[in-house]
Formats: sequence, C-alpha cells, structure tokens
Amino acid sequence: MKNLKRALTLVLACAMIFGMFAINASAATTSFTDNDTIVNSEAVATMTQLNIIKGYEDGSFKPTQVVTRAEMCKMICIALNGGVEPVLGADSLAIFSDTQGHWANPYISYCFSEGIVSGDSGKGGTFRPEATVTGTEAAKMMLVAMGYKSAYAGFTGADWALKVGAAANSKGLFTGLATLNVSTGLTRDNAAQLIYNGIKAEMVEYDSTLATDPVTGQLTSSPKLKTLSGKTMLTEKFGVSVLEGIVMSSEYATVTGSDATNVKGETTMFVKTDDGTAVNANRTLKTSTPADMVGMSVKVYVKDNSLSGTYYSTVFGTPVLTANNKTKTFTGAKYSTLSDFTKAMKDAGLTGYEAASAAPTGVIVTTNYGNTVDNATYYNAGTTMTDTAANNLLGRGKQVTFIDNDNDGLVDYVKVVAKYVGQVTVLNSAGNSGNGAITVTTKNGSANPTNALSAKAFDKVYGEENVAKDDYVLFYELNGYYYVEKAESTTADVSGIKPNASTPSSGSVTAGDKTYNQSALVTNVDATNVLSDAVTLGKSTVFFFDNYGYVIYVKAAAATSNYCVVTAVGTPDNLNGLSVRIVNEEGVTSVVSLDSITTAAGNKISTCNSDGLPGTAGTDIEDTLSGQHTGGVAYRASAASTVFTYTVKENGKYALTVPTTGTTGTGTTSVTTNNPTLGGSGDIANSSTIFVVKTGTNTYTKYVGIAAVPSVTAATSLTYTKPSASGVTIAFFTAGTVNSSSTSGVFICSTSYTSVLDGTTTVYQYPAIVNGEAKTITADATNIFTSVAYYDTGISLNSKGYYTAATATYTLVPVTTVGSGVINGFTYDDSTKVFEISAIGKVTESAMGNIYDGTNGSIANNVVIVPKATTGIDSTVAKYVFVRGEASAPAPTAASATVTGTGVIGALTANGTTTATTACVAGDTFVLAVTPGAGATISIALTSGIAANWNAATNTYSITASDLAAGASNITFTVTSTMAGRNATTTTYTIDIA
Repeated sequence: MKNLKRALTLVLACAMIFGMFAINASAATTSFTDNDTIVNSEAVATMTQLNIIKGYEDGSFKPTQVVTRAEMCKMICIALNGGVEPVLGADSLAIFSDTQGHWANPYISYCFSEGIVSGDSGKGGTFRPEATVTGTEAAKMMLVAMGYKSAYAGFTGADWALKVGAAANSKGLFTGLATLNVSTGLTRDNAAQLIYNGIKAEMVEYDSTLATDPVTGQLTSSPKLKTLSGKTMLTEKFGVSVLEGIVMSSEYATVTGSDATNVKGETTMFVKTDDGTAVNANRTLKTSTPADMVGMSVKVYVKDNSLSGTYYSTVFGTPVLTANNKTKTFTGAKYSTLSDFTKAMKDAGLTGYEAASAAPTGVIVTTNYGNTVDNATYYNAGTTMTDTAANNLLGRGKQVTFIDNDNDGLVDYVKVVAKYVGQVTVLNSAGNSGNGAITVTTKNGSANPTNALSAKAFDKVYGEENVAKDDYVLFYELNGYYYVEKAESTTADVSGIKPNASTPSSGSVTAGDKTYNQSALVTNVDATNVLSDAVTLGKSTVFFFDNYGYVIYVKAAAATSNYCVVTAVGTPDNLNGLSVRIVNEEGVTSVVSLDSITTAAGNKISTCNSDGLPGTAGTDIEDTLSGQHTGGVAYRASAASTVFTYTVKENGKYALTVPTTGTTGTGTTSVTTNNPTLGGSGDIANSSTIFVVKTGTNTYTKYVGIAAVPSVTAATSLTYTKPSASGVTIAFFTAGTVNSSSTSGVFICSTSYTSVLDGTTTVYQYPAIVNGEAKTITADATNIFTSVAYYDTGISLNSKGYYTAATATYTLVPVTTVGSGVINGFTYDDSTKVFEISAIGKVTESAMGNIYDGTNGSIANNVVIVPKATTGIDSTVAKYVFVRGEASAPAPTAASATVTGTGVIGALTANGTTTATTACVAGDTFVLAVTPGAGATISIALTSGIAANWNAATNTYSITASDLAAGASNITFTVTSTMAGRNATTTTYTIDIA
C-alpha cells in the first residue's frame, strides 16, 4: 500500500453519502416477488447465487417460513458439494425408520454418514424429517460440515446444546442474528444468514497429539482442534477466492482525483492479496459498492477470473470492511481551534498524515473532479496547520472524511464532499415525444463545476422533477450525470446580528429561536454581502440552507398585505371618531372605526373635525375620504376610488395606507373568465389575482385566478397592481353585472353549423372542444363563430347557455417546428393536450409526434396553440394544441409495377388504365409498389381479375395460363388510405395484361 501513498486525492460530491439517493449497504439483489420482506438480503442473494437455497415456483422466497430438518439436510449437502446437487444413491438406503420414500432421504442418509445428524436414537430410529429445525440444531449441522467432530467437540450428551452454542458463537455463525431464539424453528431468512456465516468462517480439523504416561510409559493420543487458516467452505468447496485491498472507485465515487468512476455495477479495487498471495494491482469487480466504502480496506469473495485475470465477473455479496480502517468524519461543523480538531482526530486513532515519496507531498484535498478546495492546500506529517487552515479544511456545508485504511494511525485519504450552489435559470418541460432541459447557474460565489450544468437533457439529470425555475439548488456532476436538489428554506424575523470584523463570513445571525452561520460553499449570500451584512434587524427574512443547515442565500420575505376598499363613510362623532364600511380581501363587509390614513406621499392623518361635511382632502380623515364620495352624510355610499392596505390596532381601530407602489384606478369596465386583460384598463390578471366581486346589495364574493372569476360586465373596478409585469395583485369590483353562466374558451372545430329550432327560434350548432372535451355548442346567430379558432375573448351566454358573442383569441398558424419539447416557440409537457380535427369537424385526441413540421413524414397541418397562461412562465407553455387536418387521408404519392417475364408495364396512372406495351404471358409475375401519402396507412385489395393469384403479403400477382384462357384482359386494384380523424381515401390502379 506504500506505493499508493502519494498525491492521494480525493473524491467527489456524491449523492449516496448525503442520502439523496440512498443505497443499501448491500448491493446484492434478488428477483423474488417478496424482496421487501427479506431481512438478510445479502445472505439470501448469495445463497441463491450459490444454489444452496432456492425460491418457489410462484416467484416468492417466503422468508418467514420455517425450515424443516429435511430441508436443512439438503442445504448442507449442496453446500458441501460446492453448490451442485450431489449423487447420493438409491432411496432404498434409508437409515431411519421414517425416511423411507421421503424426498430428502438421500440427503438425510448422507448427513448421517458424515456425522452431521444422528436422529432420535441413532441408526434405525426416527428422524422426523418434517419437524422444524431449531437454531441450535442447524448450528450443530453447520459446525460439523465445517470440520467439527461431535464426539470430540461435546456435541452429544445432556449439555450438547451449550457446547454447540459456544462453538457457533466463536465461529460467528450467529452474526447478524442478534434476535434469534435458538430454541425455536429457524426461518428461511435466518437459515440463509446462518449458512452464509458458516461458509465464510475458517474450517477446522483435528490433529492427534501423542503423550507418554509418566508411570506406565504407555503412549496415548488425544485429538487437538486446529483452525485451517484462510480455508473456508467458500474457498475449498466453491472455488471462491478471498480478495483483500482498497476500494479505489465505484459507480458513485472515486479516489483518483478525476472523473474516473466506474460504469454501473462495477468496482475497481486495489487488490493487496488474493487468498493471502500478494497481488498489489488494480482489479475490476462486477459488483456495486457504496460510495462511503471508497478509500477503505475491504474483503470480498470472488469466484472466477477472466480477461487475463484483471476482471472478476462473479462476486458474492458486496465488499466487507476489514478491521484495518480508522475513520473520522466531520459533517459540516467547524472547529474553532487546531487543538480541537487535533483532539477529535486523535480520539479516532488518527495521529498524522501519511508522507509521500514524491512531490506533490502529502494528501491533496480536492473535490468534484479537479476543482480544488482551499487552494489545494497540502497536509502531510511535516506540516503544522494553523487554526484557519483547520477550519478551512472542514468548512461549513462540507462533509469531510479522514481515512486510515492500514491501521497505522496515519491518514491515507481525505474525502471532501462539497456541492455547488446555484439557481435554476432554464427549465423546459418534457413531454410526449420531446426531451426537457435544465440549466443551473452558480450563485453567490460558489465554485464553478468543471462540467457546467447547462442545457442538459432530463435523462442526464436526477432530481429535476422536484425543482422549478428560479429555485435555489445544490447540485454536482458525477460521471456524466447531474444531481440536483432544492435547497431547504425557512422564514423568520431577524432578532440579532453578530458580525466578525476579521472574518466577515464567520459572523452569525439570530432569527426566531435559532442562530445561523454562512456556508463555506459560498462567499456571499445575496450576490454581494456576507450573511451578517445581508440581513436587517426586525425584518422577516427567508434563509436557504446547505445540507447541514448553513446559509447559502437570503432574501427579504414577501410582505403579506391586507387590502380593502371603503364603500361608505359615516358621520364622525366625538366618542368613536369616524366609522366607515369596508370590504376586505376576503370579500367580507364590515363597519369599522378608523385610526388613521397614510397617504401615498407618506402623510399620516389621524384627526377628524367632526363637522360631518365634506372638506379638503388631506386635512382630516373624514375630509380625505369624503373627497372620494358624493351624496349624503350618513354612510355616503358611492363608488370608492382607492384600494388601501390596512392593519388593525390594539384598540380595534383600522389604520389605512395608500400603497406607494403599483397603480389603482377605476378604468376596468369588464372582466372575462380566462381572459387576463381587464377590459378598459390594460391591466393584466393571472392565476394568482384575487377578485372581490359585488354579488349582492352589500355582498361580495372572493375568487382567486382568472379561470375562477365569473365574467362581469358594466363593472366599476379598483385594482392594486404590482409594479412588475407579473400582474394585478387584487381587483375589487364594486359594481357590475355578474354573468353566472360564464364559460372558458372554446375551440370551434368547423364553421359548418347545423340549424335547429328552439321553439320557433332558429339556433345554430357547432362542433367544438370545451375544456378539453369534444361537444356540440349552440349560438343564437351565424356571425358568432366565423373561423376555425379558439374563442376566449368577449364570450357571453344567455340564460339558456347559448353563445351570444365571442371573439377569436388564437387562430390557425402553420407548423414551423415540432419536437424535442418545442412547437412553434412554445414548450409542451405531459399535461399538454393534442387534438386532431378533420375538415369535417371529427375530433381525435392525439400526440405531438403526429404533427408534421416538414421532416417527420406526417401530413403537414395548421395548428391553434393555446398557452397555459397569458403572462409569466406559463405563457410559453402549451395547454392545448388543436391540429387542423384535411378532410380525407392523403392519397398515394406514387405507384409502379415491375414485371418478371415477357410483359412490360408502363407508368401507372391513378384511377386510370395502364396498358402493357408487350402483352403478358403465363408465368409472368409483377409486383405492385405503392408509396403512401404522408402519415397515411394503406391497404391494397384485388377488386377484379383472378383473386387466387394475388399474394397480399408481398403485393405480387402471378399470371397463369388459366387467367389468360379465362379472357382476363386487365386487373384492377383498390388502394385504401386511412389516417386517424379523417375520411378514408380510395385510389384504383388498372393494369391491361392482354
């Protein structure tokens, strides 16, 4: 191992260590239907691999089923025979009175002959083959199979069970079976573990020791138990080798310092010895190894070698850690002084670093394939670290493991696991025939990975389904694949700030009942400042964390506001001040007393002159509100003109504030379901907009989102709009007519309508798709739906549900691009619905792959694309794609016939006759070739002539003498073209053969 102790590098960021994709300590697997109920999974997998124990015909293992004495005999026999069924002779050789004719009699008889079993009273007595085998009985059988002799070991007589228990424990037969009751029946699960332990334990044998009697001088011999070092049933019966060495890399991690992880299911191991024979070379093992074993000393069982002895294709179980390993892992905590760090290392038995024989000396600490940590500081036996160096080495947010794999107290490997910090800047949805893509941009001074996560397809990224655009994430690259996880966060009010002048990033912040420190994975937490400079006392702040609770990003918490409008103003009095009627954001109407009003200019007004008359706005509360109202003095009800935010004081009075950002106004004259533009104002609503709509005299109803609000006409609206393009925060409609029969948009499949009578009134029915469902809708006039399009503006229905008005919002456009998750500049995902609509209005639900963009062989189409929203991220994501197809399936684009023989056939003409330039004769064979129209499926049938000579499978027609004798002069074929959602098209080809 000394030749490896050089620039010993580290390791990578590995999800298996952080538990994001947890891996079982054993990679051994089975294919049983009840795998999840198996406890000793590695033992069961190995025993089935060695053919010692099998499953049942129904695919199950039945781990809790108890093993019989007969079954245990069979398993022992197969183990002794190296996993192969032994040849044991005829059934007539029964030893016991109750095993004659029993299926296991040969196994039982063999075990008796080897001293493994003795029955109830020896030969000729009973054996009870169907009785359950106890843990002690099974252990005795296994011990004898390993070389123990019952007579010598004391496995007979009254205290045989005690002697068996002592020997079984000394040989580790009960390892992993801490809860086993050795006096009860042994389950199949536990039997697999017991045998697994036995075949790995070193076998024994007896030597005869001669002694001379000091009185008589007589020589006597006595047996002496001897352990066969390095020899086990695995090595001696199954030809299995025991490898011991260091795990260099697996599919999850590597100590090579570069992107050199293995392919899935393989491990690279520096093999020191093979069955005790020195090897000192790398070998490849066909087994998965957990990431936390990389760099560790292990023992593993293998059977065969191939590829010049460098590849072990049969591995039993997974590598097992040896006693040579000493480790110390620091999970995100910093040590304030070097002495603290040194003490923690010494407590783990680590006293220094292994010196290297060549430069660079010592242990290089790196991470994520070539991106160095702490400026590639070298630590070796001759270097004394400072307090700063010790803390930098550990670092908040990292997981650092120090490994001594040869038990000399000196560190051989330092594994640093540190993820990158970034933000999802691109996230294109995947769906149908397309592939999504994700881009994560590093943030806050996080190191840049060697292989950037930029425009990576989802099949190369794990965890992308759990993140959204703009999320802060932790990520890393491993062997060409990327792992992304959303950063955990919490919101709390900052109550304390403790900066550190010499090391600003070491400052701390108290919020709620916790104290937070900045993560070592970033140099700042808001793109500019360290943690202690990035927060403000008393402010609600959102903290984002690495895996160990250290801060990687902060932002101010979004302010939550209460909104209201004042719908009436009362008469002030000296006792209660001014009372007003308000409607709040929940649509609740209340009469409240006012404490104050703060104007948009920031002027707070808290006085009231109590004259009960309108005055100059801004001089007192009553005058300020009265300036917005007209009418009498007793709750002067009229159109309010301002949206206020409000708070409730301890005395129950309300303090109103005019928002300083955004706009308010009364310009909106209407709102239409699913139409984000509020009529007359140009303000844009979205799925988060709160609508408070007057639905009675003093009754208001709250709706959330443009899809939920009913259509309102002749409306008076007050809105508070965010200053960004994200849309209206809240809209109050204090007047207007609510259309309770409002509907979402409709796609008109065909402008061909059907006239029907409603009583004596003619109405018009159209084929349409409403909310993704094909149905027939009715209009009261012919000029409402004038084109094949999606109508989502100005929709009105009367009390009968008939459309009285509508305007096309999205119209047909040619398909320019489709595939890879994009159609005409819109992305699409699995929730996008695609409908094919034929020219006659027939609707078929379809898929993106059926849409033609000029390259994929389907019929070219025009489409109507309806986005999920009109603003924000969903404005470029397709909700519906309506594909306008042709009325009929496309006809064949070409047809030809080739002739073997005398005849020569000219160019075929669709729906016409082609004359042979030379008449065909008996024995001529021709093949009809037809090229289908784009996207169509064709079938060919012989419609005239001699059908018996037509081979439909090969489109081959053979002319016989009888055909000609029958006077057949031509043959006609019908080619039928079909395509989903369209009428079939038929084309005929007639060939003159005379």
